[in-house]
Amino acid sequence: MLKRKVIWIYMKNLSWFLPIVILIIGANPSIAGSFWWKLLGFLLFVGIVALCVSSWIQANREQREIDENKHFDPVVFRQFN
Repeated sequence: MLKRKVIWIYMKNLSWFLPIVILIIGANPSIAGSFWWKLLGFLLFVGIVALCVSSWIQANREQREIDENKHFDPVVFRQFN
């Protein structure tokens, strides 16, 4: 379980670094006009959409957890403050 979580964190960090790599590759003039540049642009677009969707899902999950925790009695939480 912990190993999966670590792999997920590495993949998430890589997803933020990947657009930079694609833009650096596109700086090469021989690639900028080729089919590969169009493919990399498409991958960049799909990556951005996937990143936005995953962030939206995570935000909804966190909001649901916050809403579920509102049902607890605040007196119980006061004793720990």
